[in-house]
Amino acid sequence: MPQHLHGDSGVDVGASPDRFDNIEQARTFCRDFFTWYNIQHRHSGIAWHTPYNVHQGHAGIVHAVRAEVLTVAYQRHPERFVRKHPEPAVLPAAVWINPPAQEQDDQQIHSKNP
Repeated sequence: MPQHLHGDSGVDVGASPDRFDNIEQARTFCRDFFTWYNIQHRHSGIAWHTPYNVHQGHAGIVHAVRAEVLTVAYQRHPERFVRKHPEPAVLPAAVWINPPAQEQDDQQIHSKNP
């Protein structure tokens, strides 16, 4: 039975079959899924940006636009923001799925062949 994939927002991004009937079906599914995941889906670990925007260097512009929108919202309705002036999430300096071991980092720093 296929399982539906849901993003953080709960939006259904399609059915993930238990198995594919052929390589073309697998390629089509992966192409569609990875396009959504990398270009449309906003990730909490990268300050609600898409991987595409981060890798293409657009995160700074998106951050500035978000800050401007939040400032306008605060100016129009400060009562909605009881704690403080809202600010967009800060993009982390680095994000890892599997961070390298510390000693591996030290070896790479001192290696002649990076």
